Amino acid sequence: MSKMKTATLNIPRETTAPFTGKIQYYGLMLFFVLEYVRPNNYLPQLNALHLNSLVPAVVIAVTIFSSASPGNLAVLRYRNTKLILFFVLLIVGSVITADVTLYAFDKFKTIIGYVLMYFVICRAARTEDRLKGLLKTLIFVHVAVLLLNTQLFLNPEVRSYIASGAFLGDGNDLSLSIAIAIPFCVFFIREEKKPYMKAFYILVLLVLVAGIIGTSSRGGTLALVSSVLYLWTKSDRKLVLAGALVVLAGLVVSLAPSSYTERIKTIKNYESDGSAQGRLLAWESGVRMAIDHPLLGVGAGHFPVKYGVEYRPPGYGRAEFPWSTAHSIYFVILGELGFPAFFLLYIMAYNFMRNGRIIQGLRPPRAPEDPSARNLFVSLNASLVSFAVGGAFLTAIYYPHLYILAAILSSARFVFRKPPEAQPERSRALRPGYGAAGA
Repeated sequence: MSKMKTATLNIPRETTAPFTGKIQYYGLMLFFVLEYVRPNNYLPQLNALHLNSLVPAVVIAVTIFSSASPGNLAVLRYRNTKLILFFVLLIVGSVITADVTLYAFDKFKTIIGYVLMYFVICRAARTEDRLKGLLKTLIFVHVAVLLLNTQLFLNPEVRSYIASGAFLGDGNDLSLSIAIAIPFCVFFIREEKKPYMKAFYILVLLVLVAGIIGTSSRGGTLALVSSVLYLWTKSDRKLVLAGALVVLAGLVVSLAPSSYTERIKTIKNYESDGSAQGRLLAWESGVRMAIDHPLLGVGAGHFPVKYGVEYRPPGYGRAEFPWSTAHSIYFVILGELGFPAFFLLYIMAYNFMRNGRIIQGLRPPRAPEDPSARNLFVSLNASLVSFAVGGAFLTAIYYPHLYILAAILSSARFVFRKPPEAQPERSRALRPGYGAAGA
């Protein structure tokens, strides 16, 4: 069995100096803590250290000069890299053509930071242990945010602002981010062999689900449900999983606050919900923006301004506060960057389908020696489903989720790639998902 495992997986080993590798890896972990938890919002004294700028700068510098595989040029050849750089190019174009250059440039600065961290993840998460460490970090930064904002559990009837701020400041935004991380937690529940560790991750999963309930977010709930349904379709123990989901649903119904259940009921009654109606009108305006400006849209960061000035339906909304965003990654990029921005859909579809081919190739009895890899790719696809569904209701394109997911997906394909000499000719043709070159 061990020989089969060695032949199936080509797990790269660390080739750079141990100290440099540790700076890169632990610096990346620290970046996630600083970016998600924002400890300086709880301890203002940390602002004097400028860690949010210093840590990424050091990690990026170490990564650029690292000699480990994959190299800089290899990452630039990844399909995900090319698609993301095309998206950045659209934003650069909007900086030139937008009415207010500052708005577009602010979005460019945000995105370029996430693109650089995408590059770091692709190069740093190059072993199985590092990849799993990255996933664990993403799980526990969300646990930390929830524990630092206990009002979500203690006073769920009131929709609270999240003290971590940044892209997690709103409950809807936090719930989407949690929904993206939950499939990683499911992966470790399946991965852990020790009963107490399995029980630990089940407890973590319950905390994350309770966090979504505490936000009363409809978009987060839909994202969670969609990813759970995807995980169920890929499970080999559907009856057992269905039973567990019934128990979990029963706990949610019995323990969730009335504010959550009442808000979830409005999903099917969106015609009578003012918030939902506002979103539909904003989505329609996003389409009209793209029709009027098909190539580069109205400019990155310009949706609220253009909506308030030109595209807001007459008589709708408050006159003193006419601005609104589309609350959807799809309609925001459509209005702000035009029809070419729909390459974003291709990024998600490409990764989902490519992972699907890998999952199919790893399905027993074809590869019974490699359940870990299959479970990982199933969980990654479930996380992608969470982003695609939840992002339909949130302006999350300028958040780090897509770029981090794209990097993790590329890294997973690099880590669990199958060496050509271990693949039969027929297998190579059937399993185009493997291989680092196009990760």
